[in-house]
Amino acid sequence: MDTQLSLDDQFIVSPEALFERLGDEGVILDTRTDIYFGLNATGRYVWETIAGGQSLNDAALRLVDQFAIPLNTARADTLAVVEELLHRQLIRPAEPR
Repeated sequence: MDTQLSLDDQFIVSPEALFERLGDEGVILDTRTDIYFGLNATGRYVWETIAGGQSLNDAALRLVDQFAIPLNTARADTLAVVEELLHRQLIRPAEPR
């Protein structure tokens, strides 16, 4: 991705992305391509948090609470998930950069 992500960033889910929770994990169907994208438990928590209109920092804090991991690890994991979702065009920034 060519822009720097901020932990304050918020995102909008693509209308072509259909999410389904599967136990602790999740799956997203990109209806443009009919390709499924699987999310492990970490990815599911990040997806659900940003889909709810919360920031990347909120998602990282949720990971800390859920998995008892260090905040730096949670932030790195959150950024990695979001970069992949952006690359796949399943989300977009809530505000123009």
